[in-house]
Amino acid sequence: MLVDWEYARVGDPADEIAYLFDQNALAPAQRDGFWLGYLEPSDDQSAIRNLHERVGWWEPVTLLGSTLWWVERWVRRIEAAAAGRLDPGAQREETYYSSEVRRRRERFAGLPA
Repeated sequence: MLVDWEYARVGDPADEIAYLFDQNALAPAQRDGFWLGYLEPSDDQSAIRNLHERVGWWEPVTLLGSTLWWVERWVRRIEAAAAGRLDPGAQREETYYSSEVRRRRERFAGLPA
């Protein structure tokens, strides 16, 4: 069982699973293992399959949101450097933020259509 209280709220569980996949960059084999863990004990296979389909819709959305968050950090870092100050929310080197954006963009491009 997995309990994630970081952003506890009422919402679509598929959003949470998509976020988990996105933030941890789970490989296909890891995702398959995740779904096997959900399917085996479930009495309602159709509900799990429906959840799986919704995750496919949510994942690009959560990945886009994550990418935009990193873009915002990157911009903050550039602006702070241009002003000759340090932004406490974006203290790493500029290349750190640009590489995070690039990684997510590449993952986005690799998502199934």
